[in-house]
Amino acid sequence: MPADYTRFLSTVGAGRLFVDDHGLGIDFVPLDQQRASSRAVFHNFGDDPFPDLLLAVHLPGVGGFGGFVLDGSAPDERNFSVFSAEDDPSAWVDEAALCSFGDWLTGMCESNGAHVWV
Repeated sequence: MPADYTRFLSTVGAGRLFVDDHGLGIDFVPLDQQRASSRAVFHNFGDDPFPDLLLAVHLPGVGGFGGFVLDGSAPDERNFSVFSAEDDPSAWVDEAALCSFGDWLTGMCESNGAHVWV
């Protein structure tokens, strides 16, 4: 588990942040629900890449997911990306624009949840 994400969960915890006027927000998936969440996302798309791709964030307002590439192909400090539900999930890891979770979260906080994409 990436250190900055572990720190976030231990400090803030899982839940919904940056809720907009429509009740949509950024959902941070609790640790004990991540396996089931990944199964649900990839149910109709073939192989579930968990734990090599750890989807830790749901972005229902834009139809996407945030996650960590943990298959060893990305450096530990820059292994977070946002994936669109409109793109082919089998290509998510290969086409990921990577950053650190901390940098992404900082952008989210500075933009009050508007800066979703990496």
